[in-house]
Order: sequence, then C-alpha cells, then structure tokens
Amino acid sequence: MIINHECNEPRTCHLLGKVTIGSIFGAAMVMFCAQTAVAQTKSALLPSSVTKAALEALRVEEEKPLATQEIRQLQLPQGSSGRSDVNFSESGVASVPFAAPDTMILQLAPNLSQDDIEQLAEEKQFRIVDVYSNTGQIKVEADLSEYFKPRLTDDSANATILRGALEASSAFKSDPRILGASPDLFFSNKAYSYGIANVELPNAMFDSSSTTTEIVDWGVSDIEADQVWSEPGVENGVVFGVMDTGFARHEDLIFSRLGSDIPPANHGNHVAGIACAKHNGVGTRGVIPNCFVRPRVGDFAPTSPGGGNVLQFYVLFSQILKTLNDFIPIRFEVKTFNLSLGYNWMPNFGINPDDQDASQYRKLVESQGELFLSILELADEKDKVIFSAAGNDSHGLSDPMDAQFASPFNWAAFTARDRGISANGVVVEAHDQTGARASFSNEKGDLSCPGTDIVSTIALNADGTISHNLYGAMSGTSMASPYCAAAHSLLSLLRPGYSGVELVECLKSDSEQSDSGTPRVKLSEALQKCPS
Repeated sequence: MIINHECNEPRTCHLLGKVTIGSIFGAAMVMFCAQTAVAQTKSALLPSSVTKAALEALRVEEEKPLATQEIRQLQLPQGSSGRSDVNFSESGVASVPFAAPDTMILQLAPNLSQDDIEQLAEEKQFRIVDVYSNTGQIKVEADLSEYFKPRLTDDSANATILRGALEASSAFKSDPRILGASPDLFFSNKAYSYGIANVELPNAMFDSSSTTTEIVDWGVSDIEADQVWSEPGVENGVVFGVMDTGFARHEDLIFSRLGSDIPPANHGNHVAGIACAKHNGVGTRGVIPNCFVRPRVGDFAPTSPGGGNVLQFYVLFSQILKTLNDFIPIRFEVKTFNLSLGYNWMPNFGINPDDQDASQYRKLVESQGELFLSILELADEKDKVIFSAAGNDSHGLSDPMDAQFASPFNWAAFTARDRGISANGVVVEAHDQTGARASFSNEKGDLSCPGTDIVSTIALNADGTISHNLYGAMSGTSMASPYCAAAHSLLSLLRPGYSGVELVECLKSDSEQSDSGTPRVKLSEALQKCPS
C-alpha cells in the first residue's frame, strides 16, 4: 500500500491517492487533500459577500448604442484573411471591427464596498453601464481617446490600436482596487458568430429520410465511448452545457430550455449532436446515450455600425463574460460545459501571436484572459469543468501555434492552473483518424479528441432555411472539444465518486498520445486508471 502523506501538489495528490490507496485511511487522506486544495485557493478573485451586495446595489447607467460610436478598425493586408465577409479595397487593404470605443471591463478587488466602487468611478471618471456581480466585474464607459492618438513611434494604424488598448489596460490596473482590465474587443462582426473559422462548412449533408441506418461517427469508437455504453449507470443521463453560436430544434436532440430568441446555427447543433445525439435509430449517435443539451448563446446586441440597413450581430468580449457570469452559477445540474470561443488569429486576421514581433497580441490575450480567471474560479467552487477548443490556426505552419494564445479563455485555463486558482479549464486539440494532430489544430493542449470529418446534427439547409432532420460533416477543434467534454460527462456517470477535476486527470492518464504528445482520450483506460 502506497500512502502519500504530503500535499505538495494539492490538485493531483488526491487523484494519486485514489488510484494507489485501497484502504479507508487512504480515502480519508484523499478527502483531506481535496479539502486542503479548496481552502488554499478559495476566494482568490471572486467578490466577498459585501462586494457582491455592493455591485448588485449599484446604479447602472444606460450604455451608448454601439451604432452611434466610431468603432476602432484593425487593418488587414491583402491575402491575410480567410474571412468571407472582408472586402479589400483596390489598394489591397481592408478593415474589420476590433475594439469598441471608450469601453472597458474591470475586475474589482474582492473586498470593496459600494462607497469604494463609487469613489473609484468618480476618481477614474467612468460610468458603470453593466455589472457582473457573480465574478466581481463591471463594464464602464470612459474617455479613452488619449490612449488611441497616433504617435511617431507607431509604425501603423494597427500599432496605434494595440498600443492604446494595452496602455488603457495598464492605466486602470495601476490602481490597487482594480485587479484586471481590458478594452471591450470584438470577437466577430459576422451574424451569429464568435469569429469561429472552421476548416470547412458542413459538407456531405443528408437528412434522416435518405438513410435507414443510424451512423456512429468514427470519433465515438476512437474515444471508446461505445465500449462503455453497456456499463451500469450510463443510462442515468446528464445535462450538458453548450455555449455556442446558436441552435435549432432537431429530431435527434433534446434541448433543455431552448429559448425562442436563440438564433439557429449549424455550429451549435453540430457541437450539441457530437455529445448528445439520441440513440434512437435515426441520424447519428452522440457520445452520451441519455443527454439533455442546456444551450446558451452570447447576449447579442443587434447593431448597424456605420449606418445602413443591414443588421449584424456583433459579439463583444463583455457579452461573453456576461453570459458566462449568468450561465455558470444558476445551472446547478450542469457539471460539464463546452465553450466554442476563439479569435482564430490566422484564418481571421493572418496574425500568429507566437511570432517574435507579435508580443502586443499576446499581451492583449493576457489582459482579457485575466478576466476569465474569476469565471474559472466561480465554476470551480461549484465543481464544474469547462472545455475549450485549442484553435484552428496551424494549417500550413511549420511550427504549430500554441493553444494558449488562441483565445483568452485558453490563456486563463493554463494560468489558473499555474497560479493554483483552479484546474477546471481544459483545452482540447484535434486529431485525425490516424491519431495524428489535425493539420489545422493548435498544440500544447491538455487533451486530444477526434476533430476531422465529424458527422453530426446541423440546423440549416444550403439555402439557409431551418431543417429538423439534417446532418453533415465538419472539421475543427470545435468538434474535438465536445468529444472530450462528452467523455468527461460519460465518465462522471461511471465514476460518480470523483470530482470534476479528478475526472479530468483520469482522462489525462491515458497512455495513447497524438503525434504532438498530447493524451488522446480513451474511456476504457480512464476507467481502469480511476477505479470505482
């Protein structure tokens, strides 16, 4: 019998104890270590009860309509972007929305009173236009124009925007009452999109009336989900949380509280179907035999920037934070979340944050990532795990991009672990049917799951009309992430005595790896490594 009496690694020793200790004393030691970890990290960023009450009591002023303001644009050189919505001028330059004017998100220190916050607003001369009380954050409007004035040291218009954004963040963070700050940046200007640039749009589409056979996608057998479907407990069912671009009712999906205001989108349905497509002899089979999808899209703001008659749904960083601030704590039955979120720097902007001269982009991701740390801490307090895609930037790159800088959430997942805040953010790479890293997938994620030519439920016909029985193939790390997240949910049914983070470690213990060295999820092995 091996007993680890020390808790030098509080986030892993309880797992090691559970695997190697077969006695009641060992189980007690496991519980002690887990409790110690919680005690050491609790309330690192989240607001105290006093601060939360103060935030809820604040007077929130009306926000200026985005359409009435001048949006700061990021310039794209010809050929740098794969975005279909970009129109290049004759000179070979195009611009896309990048930063909302004069708007910041602030992470407040966790012990401020209402008077403290109001005094801060007066000193910094900002208006509070939204409050995220669960995570201790506020959205403010202030005059930031001085930071974005061109300087002789700026070698381009883009340099002015990046420098201004970082200087504005630093100016606010210099106050000890503010732990994090970021300008409110765009994730996309496409309708119903977070800027997700999948490798391909749905192809090989078919409806259920055209086939009599229920398809089991290759990814199901790759993660060995079909090998555990007969195990006791699998049929108990789970509620699976998905934050994505949109959803539509489908014959193969059971949604829990699908609001009438949620826009239809192929991406959301495809992700949901990978995890939760019903085992009903129709269409496809999801990883989890008995599964309810709890969907959520960002709190979209329909606007028409620059005038005109075309309304587009602009998704801002603040809208994503607000959605997660509301989504995580009130959905007690959801223990596993899948988040589709990423800049996809290369497909969208032709930018590689890993490049030596791209330090400003890395700092920008960090400034936003700081604000996701409290989201992860809030989820961790409730034993919830959030899975995120590694990003699709690496196609054609001789040195694949690091997943850490593909999105601020990914940065936060790694940083929260490094700082001992939480270990419940999981970043997922994609591999193909040979087990090799998918050519588009960023690397250095936590886990790898199937992500190429994945067949699942979709929402829209080729002409954009809604279909309730349509299926198609898509590729991307956005497909791999729900495979890993669904494996985590399935494992929770088979190993109910383990915490969410412990189950992640069970999945990471799998010996089979992609050629990037990242563990490939194999459920049968995870069960052996983490016995009941």
